[in-house]
Amino acid sequence: MADDGENPEWRHRVDPSAGGLIPGVGPATSEGDLEPLVSLRSDRAAERAEILLEALWHREPDTVDHLRRTAAVVEAVARKLGWPDPKVRRTRFAALLHDIGKIAISRDLMRKPGALTELEQEAMRQHVEFGDQILKAFAFPPSMRRIVREHHERVDGSGYPKGLRGDEICDGARLLTIVDIADAMLSLRPYKEAMSLDDVRAALWAGRGTLLDRDLVAPVLEEMGMGGPPKVQ
Repeated sequence: MADDGENPEWRHRVDPSAGGLIPGVGPATSEGDLEPLVSLRSDRAAERAEILLEALWHREPDTVDHLRRTAAVVEAVARKLGWPDPKVRRTRFAALLHDIGKIAISRDLMRKPGALTELEQEAMRQHVEFGDQILKAFAFPPSMRRIVREHHERVDGSGYPKGLRGDEICDGARLLTIVDIADAMLSLRPYKEAMSLDDVRAALWAGRGTLLDRDLVAPVLEEMGMGGPPKVQ
């Protein structure tokens, strides 16, 4: 059956205020209503992630492509950094689902060409909270949800939603932030052209120690084929 992106079944399954997101997993009305947390090593975790990604794909297929690319790079960098398997796994799942809250954002807003107004920016920022609510309803663990909540924080405290600084931001989120920004810069969006590899490398390098984790920019650049520091003109 053709789907125009507004299928009520999908809306019901991902709306945090709906009465049941997937069979047997409804949104909690109190802490006592929560089912046991899903293990990220289990098939259930992968199945639930794919349900959410399929739902988002019906509305924003480009966002799902971005999520899959981001997760692949995050996992590769985390393994090269020698992070233990459980940490790699939760960071990869967080990367794979970090924008899942955008399923609750207006399609017109998601696809608006040009700059967003202040009110529109505020509405867009709500995807972080929406995503956390959805992942909680799907019983993903708090350690993974924390990465999703913090992926728009910045090292200098200029990010959102809480304005965290430095090590107040978990390292999984600090890694995800860099990969997320890099992939977004390299991608064509309704409101911007894709940037060149050289321009992305220069922008990420300029953000080291201010917006971005000083020690994680270089490994991300290397994994994404952008090499080391930009050449000085």
